Amino acid sequence: MSNTREQKGTPSITNEAIKRAITRSGYLIEQRVADKLSGSGYYVLLNPSFPDPFTSGKAREIDIEADSTYISPFTGEGFPTGIHWSIVCECENNLQPIVFFPYETLYPKERYNLIKCFGVPMKIWNNDEYVDLRLFLPFGDFHHYCSGQIATQYCSFRAKKKGSDEDWIAEHNEEQHDTFNSLISFIQYEIDDSSKDWNLPENDEEEPLYIEFRYPLIVLGGKLKKASLGRRGIVLKNAHHIKYLKSAYFGAKQEDYIIDVITEDYLAEYITLIGSEMKRVRQMMTTRKKEVNKSILKILQEARATDSSTDAYRRLIHPG
Repeated sequence: MSNTREQKGTPSITNEAIKRAITRSGYLIEQRVADKLSGSGYYVLLNPSFPDPFTSGKAREIDIEADSTYISPFTGEGFPTGIHWSIVCECENNLQPIVFFPYETLYPKERYNLIKCFGVPMKIWNNDEYVDLRLFLPFGDFHHYCSGQIATQYCSFRAKKKGSDEDWIAEHNEEQHDTFNSLISFIQYEIDDSSKDWNLPENDEEEPLYIEFRYPLIVLGGKLKKASLGRRGIVLKNAHHIKYLKSAYFGAKQEDYIIDVITEDYLAEYITLIGSEMKRVRQMMTTRKKEVNKSILKILQEARATDSSTDAYRRLIHPG
């Protein structure tokens, strides 16, 4: 049995020191963010674990998964349906500013395919061919991923030694790098694992519309800035919301993700933004109900026509 008594000469931490250490950590911001999401109607799960593909399946945790309620476009139709979304969140009480380098892209509406979702139907039968659901609706006209600047680089800062400004180093913090990877790994695990739970309905059964969306999010307790190159050098501006594009490889397959990075004081506005986007999806699903239902039936028919119908069905509903 280990000796838990204080070793001679080792000081015991005081309550005030405990409070200061906790304040500097990310524990308090995690609690505040969880309370805000819960108060906005989300079911909040703290520290869910998952097998991380980056570390050969080693168990890993994220800070928060906040699940929405279900909204149904086709109520009263005798056709059980649902649209559901989750905000997958990591929290950081960054003591130094994090600076991103956003820029304009030529075709921002093409980012629709970076919206992470899965379920039935992921594609719509339209004009004798399948069209990606996110293009059919179309998400490029209203989703926040599909407008404005995007960043692919960021840095934070470390003091080389006490002294002047020249002693600060701009760098990629390893812990922040892991945070981005954790969000991607968690969501990719959910997407890849989702199709394993889908079974082809019996011939006399219908398949309800069921789409799940995932929003990866980082909430910062410290400063968030954006940098650009102006006529007189670097221009720094405070920011509340940055869209960060990051790529990851799962085996030989590349997956691209947009991760929202926000300050804590922007969280309420962000929650409103996501809610309005999902309500827009419901409205468009309602307007195009005929095409959606027709597509679900066609996917079922194609799967049932194969020898390995369940496997074919899972391939048909898997995104990408």
